[in-house]
Amino acid sequence: MGADIIEDFKFKHGTISRGITTASIVAVLLIVMPVILAFLLRSRTSIPSLESELLDLILLIVILGIPVAVAAFFRGFYKKGSLARMTFGLVETGLLLLYLSILLLSSNLPQVLDLLQYDPDLTSIFLALLFLVVLRAFGYVVEFFWFRVDWLKSIGTEVPEKPPLKENLALDFSLRVGIPPEAQREARKKLLLLIVIPSLLLLLIPPAVESFVDVPSEGLSLFTVLANIVGSLLLLGLALLPIAWMRGFYPKGSFGRLAFSLAYVLFLIAYIFVVLVGHGLSSWLFDNGIHFDYDLMVLLVMIIPAFQAVEAVGELIDERKPWKARLGFAIEGKPLNVDSVLLDFNLRTGKISNGAKAAKRAYIGWLLVPFLILSLLSGILDDMTQITNNVALATEIWRIASAIAPYALIIIALSFVWGFYPRGSFGRLTFGLLKVPFILLYINAIFLDGALEQALLNSNIMVDLGPIIGLFLIYAALVALVPICELVDYRREWKYRVGRKLKPLSPPENGLLTDFRLRYARFVEGAKNARRAFRSFIIMPVLFILVARAVLTSMNEPILDQAIQGLRDLDSTVIAIGVVIVIVQFFRGSYRAGAFSRLCFGLIATVFIVLWTYAFFTGMIGVNTMISIPDTPVQIDMAPYLQLFLIIMLLWSALTGLRYLIEYGRHRTQWLDSRESSVVYGNEPVAPSGH
Repeated sequence: MGADIIEDFKFKHGTISRGITTASIVAVLLIVMPVILAFLLRSRTSIPSLESELLDLILLIVILGIPVAVAAFFRGFYKKGSLARMTFGLVETGLLLLYLSILLLSSNLPQVLDLLQYDPDLTSIFLALLFLVVLRAFGYVVEFFWFRVDWLKSIGTEVPEKPPLKENLALDFSLRVGIPPEAQREARKKLLLLIVIPSLLLLLIPPAVESFVDVPSEGLSLFTVLANIVGSLLLLGLALLPIAWMRGFYPKGSFGRLAFSLAYVLFLIAYIFVVLVGHGLSSWLFDNGIHFDYDLMVLLVMIIPAFQAVEAVGELIDERKPWKARLGFAIEGKPLNVDSVLLDFNLRTGKISNGAKAAKRAYIGWLLVPFLILSLLSGILDDMTQITNNVALATEIWRIASAIAPYALIIIALSFVWGFYPRGSFGRLTFGLLKVPFILLYINAIFLDGALEQALLNSNIMVDLGPIIGLFLIYAALVALVPICELVDYRREWKYRVGRKLKPLSPPENGLLTDFRLRYARFVEGAKNARRAFRSFIIMPVLFILVARAVLTSMNEPILDQAIQGLRDLDSTVIAIGVVIVIVQFFRGSYRAGAFSRLCFGLIATVFIVLWTYAFFTGMIGVNTMISIPDTPVQIDMAPYLQLFLIIMLLWSALTGLRYLIEYGRHRTQWLDSRESSVVYGNEPVAPSGH
């Protein structure tokens, strides 16, 4: 036994590059970024006592962070399944817990925050992060048992075979059919999405805006409501962890997965009730002049679990036979007629669960979020007597919600069918393209044939809606690009899977330039990447600039003309650089991690992101200087905050470039070994050439 343990810790079983990469990531997250933030605060404050407090805090961060990074090196150094990796993983987790507990509960951080007039609930923040730390520790134990057999085989140890499985209902709940790594990922994802991130936002944001609340009692009332919500979320986390873990543990197609998926649906209903109904959020909104149909909003949010339930049932129907086939049981079924001209539209080729996922995303993006935003705007405007014709404008905005609803429902239905059919089929292409005209009608309904612009003008809000319409039309074109790219990328693979004959392709050549061949590209991923970049670098900043121009223009002050012109120039610059970023991100996203082509386009994208960031924030600083000069009606000095954001965003851009380099190094070998796995040469397997 002792010899076996020693074998696990031998250095010959490790990889130095992986250890360095893991330690570097941990060091950046726990040491470099907090230290940089502390130095930025030190350089931007004139409080005498804050400098010494920050220096003490920086020293503590470094002292506490170095042991975690060292343990992370050995955790990354050893392979999954070895006792050494689990041991150092648990040591790292323990040191991380020590790092968080001392930093948040026993250091001078409260004094630093008090000097900055920022007072978040550090104890609750620690409890929220504690969930992740516990899950992290459990994950290393799970990883050890799951990969143990593979690791023992890799060092030449004989492992006894397990007895065969028996086909019965008990099999669906057997621990032997579970997938612990999937369970870990599912639990971590749900915990972050539903508990940790919302809790941290509710704990960190209110103290930051507390000084801007005009009526202290109202502010305290809101903060009390939010604090009660956070407390309930932390308690819900105790129920979420086992449900999410077991849901991910059982494979799709098993009744075990269905049972815990439906349990998760019930949890989601309770979660929505606690957040939206259980702690008086609606009463606070009503008391502070935000009047809208709150019950309708709650009802719309409650529909999300219905999509989750359909997805859970769909997984059982879609994956039941494939799951049993993977376990080695004989499956009876009628073969597909591969020569049928309607094979692309055959219902047997689709999956209900994929359709439900696509419909849920469409529901949130095209109906729920727009309805929520429009309802809030309408409710706020209805009570804002400072705006001329506020009631008429509120009514017009609520009319938009009613106008877009029919088109949103059609888009959701088409999204279900589009997601139902597999990639590469004409069924998926057809319903993907059918969404585009209804998206255009949806966009037209938003602007109500000019009625919205006229209502804004009547309220003395000078917003030019023409550029906004143009941006939305371009976005609709990007939506149409996705199903076309799917057909190009996956048509050959779809034919192979349904059993159609394929003409063979030639094997690839060696060399870095081979990575640029289009046969390795997945243009649909590039299109999605471009769409995200278009939202981030064009739509959102341009909307922000247009709103700022509208506010300054409505003041009708000649002294602000220079600032308005500066915003116009900034608008053009943002769009010009943003278009380049969108194009480059399209090509970067089209290639997989580890490809030299992806690295090249990623580094080019980083350069333009840095240029965009510098141009946008320096432009906004210049505009702020113009509007804050004496005799102007706007006296807001945001320059220090904009400069801080500029530095943070430049650091983020640099870290993005570093991430691309790390991604290339980590995945290069895997890419070389598997780059042909996505290419179907013909109906007979063809061995790829050596590298």
